[in-house]
Amino acid sequence: MDDYTSAGFIGRTPLISTGHAEEARQHLEAFIQSHGEHPKFADWCYFKSHMIMPWLLDLATAPGVVDAATSVLGPDILLWNSFIPFKPPHSQGHFAWHQDATYWHLTPVEKMVTIWIALSDVSPENGSMSFLPGSHHQGQRPHEMTKDTKSLLRRGQRVLDSIDDSQAAPSTLQPGEASIHHPFTLHGSAGNNSGAWRLAVALNFVSADVNPKPGYRESALYVAGEDRNTSFERDPVPDTLLSATAIAALDHAASLAAARYSDV
Repeated sequence: MDDYTSAGFIGRTPLISTGHAEEARQHLEAFIQSHGEHPKFADWCYFKSHMIMPWLLDLATAPGVVDAATSVLGPDILLWNSFIPFKPPHSQGHFAWHQDATYWHLTPVEKMVTIWIALSDVSPENGSMSFLPGSHHQGQRPHEMTKDTKSLLRRGQRVLDSIDDSQAAPSTLQPGEASIHHPFTLHGSAGNNSGAWRLAVALNFVSADVNPKPGYRESALYVAGEDRNTSFERDPVPDTLLSATAIAALDHAASLAAARYSDV
């Protein structure tokens, strides 16, 4: 926890077994193979993916993952979001320098955390994340929406400040290992220059002390501790992969969150 407090992130932390990581990877590869051409595929991988993929919820609630989240946030936690930041071989999709909290509209920021779990080998060559140590101490920074078509953030969000890349700390992960970072920690990643897929899942946990800011509605799934938060609607557990019930629940959750992604 000392690194998290001082640097704003923890790198290379084993959270799930290699066997569990391989099982999750097989599920993800099958999903990409079967549904990669579907018009909703990008949406399904971008927001609350655990609501339609039972295997992803199983991963998010694995004991090692829950222990990591509660060590940062305390015992009472909810899974607010999940997404799949994959990068195909030889692809230019990237994440510019940004802070996760910029468009979340939740408070307090100190009671939220991102856990990023590798399902394949992850290195600078295939587009691993880099972090700017200590950047979370400076609070929220202004961002702009660039609409960069190569950005893996929908609106090409990036911080307005000039970033000295030489100060960045790149991450290297093996399947089952994770990095953990604060919502204010500046981070980003380049494209995949390798011949293999970069596969991972990212999870956003919040404490039961977190609430949407006034004027916003959100949903989340209770995970551990006392279920004492009443400000989030409750996301249901998916029954089967991409069931009609699960898709309808995800569509509802997305409609609640739409206000925080407004371009107006």
